[in-house]
Amino acid sequence: MNRTISTEYSINELNVEELNVLKSYTSLYGPPIIRWDNRLFLNVPFVDPKLSYSKEPIFDISVELSQAELESNLNKLLSHEGSNAFIIDRLAEWSIGGNRSLISFGKSFIGQVDAENMLEGQKTVRVDGRDFLMVYKTSDLLGFVLFVLIPKKAVSAPLDSYSRLSWILSGLSGFIILIFTVWIYSLVMQPLDKLISAFGQVEEGNLEVAVYRKSRDEFGYLYHQFNEMVKNLKSLFQQTYEQKTRLKNAELKQLQYQINPHFLYNSIFLIYRMAKVEDYKNIIRLSQHLGNYYQFITRNAKDEIPLSDEINHAKDYTEIQNIRFGDRIKVIWEQDDGDYENILVPRLILQPLIENAYYHGLRNKASGGIILIRLSANPSQISISIQDNGSELKDEEIAALQQSLMDVSGEIEVTAILNIHRRLQIRYGSNSGVTVSRGELGGLKVNLTACLKENRNVQIADC
Repeated sequence: MNRTISTEYSINELNVEELNVLKSYTSLYGPPIIRWDNRLFLNVPFVDPKLSYSKEPIFDISVELSQAELESNLNKLLSHEGSNAFIIDRLAEWSIGGNRSLISFGKSFIGQVDAENMLEGQKTVRVDGRDFLMVYKTSDLLGFVLFVLIPKKAVSAPLDSYSRLSWILSGLSGFIILIFTVWIYSLVMQPLDKLISAFGQVEEGNLEVAVYRKSRDEFGYLYHQFNEMVKNLKSLFQQTYEQKTRLKNAELKQLQYQINPHFLYNSIFLIYRMAKVEDYKNIIRLSQHLGNYYQFITRNAKDEIPLSDEINHAKDYTEIQNIRFGDRIKVIWEQDDGDYENILVPRLILQPLIENAYYHGLRNKASGGIILIRLSANPSQISISIQDNGSELKDEEIAALQQSLMDVSGEIEVTAILNIHRRLQIRYGSNSGVTVSRGELGGLKVNLTACLKENRNVQIADC
């Protein structure tokens, strides 16, 4: 019809120039908004469905958009000073709102939106040296992108205020917690640590420790009761120690005098027989050794003597027995160069073991009897072994004797080996004592060990 129907101009002649512009920028599936003559049109062409192959529309509907109204509505989106809102065509042919820098930035950003298919989102951007929080959204229907930029300071200012307030509150809370912690430590932990330290000293054996507190609170009561407990413990310990010392001394005295009285009878009877046959030389020898022997066992001024005196006493005993038994039993002494003069030992720990070899190992030996005595001494340990070549004891009896040595308790035994074992343990501790086994000569072997510098983490044989 070559006519234009307009709400503003009614029916007019067709504006061929306008029609050609609309036709050149618009297709059936093109962008609906185009810009011409500094005006914006929302344009929709209609093609005859029967002639779908034709590119010419049978008519075209165009709505001119008010740019002033669009800018007015964009301004309504601005809630902060310095904010900006603008629209840019996706083809970057037109824009509404914003300044030149923002439009330039928006056009470059649209390329990134199309490339990454980011239809909407938000991010922080920098334009003209200022930081903005940008929110954008793409309209596929109308073919443009809406941008809203808010100055970052306008957004972060309240957050910064809250952040500062948060730091102030955190610092104040930390300070209060520190003050409270110090107060609790001085009120509870410090006196508790002091009490625990005092208990540790008592555990280590220090009974002179005492704790004091000026205030009369719960810890003051605990301190007072602790001091009273230590005093009572010290008194009880002193009483127990004195009783134990007296008991040990009495026990040692009793053990020292458990000597076989038959030895004296036999020695006197032997002197009688030698006197009858006028064997004066052996009478002199026997009398001298017998006098030394009984002078030693009846001398009770000291509980401990040099090891050399103990050895000399044992040799007096073996000389007496040599006179008695003659060539029937031979005694062999093997002794190293140890300092036997300056090592103190309890009395009568060697002679009873030799006596045991005579009367239990070799009592039925008519001839060829041997007693081998080996001695070794140093500042940390004494080792003595006495063995014979007797055949009186069976393996079961030796094992039973060794078991009795391991199981010995507070009851005082009467046999020589058990007596000496108990005395050594009383004097030198549990790592010292006596052990028995089958010796190299075939008879009983008794090992005596005294740990002069006791190490409680080692066995008897490893002092």
